[in-house]
Amino acid sequence: MNNNTLKSPKNKKPAPFIAPGSEIPVTPEELERRKRKRQRLEKLGIDPTKIVDDGESENPYLVEAMVYISQDKDVPEEILRKIKQYDEEHKCL
Repeated sequence: MNNNTLKSPKNKKPAPFIAPGSEIPVTPEELERRKRKRQRLEKLGIDPTKIVDDGESENPYLVEAMVYISQDKDVPEEILRKIKQYDEEHKCL
């Protein structure tokens, strides 16, 4: 058996991952938009990748802010104020 046939060619880039059911790869603009959303969530102290429920009650205003950000909208100052106030009252920070 020839070992060269088992090895993949050097310096060959893998094809970009395209989610099942999607024929169009993600554009650089879409990647940038997703990056901005993630940064906005992290600025509020939200980890968008967290899936563990630690049993603590969640700040309802953070959830509201997440909805605004997921819709690519600015979070109103009133909501930001309520997030801070809730965290201070419940000593979340």
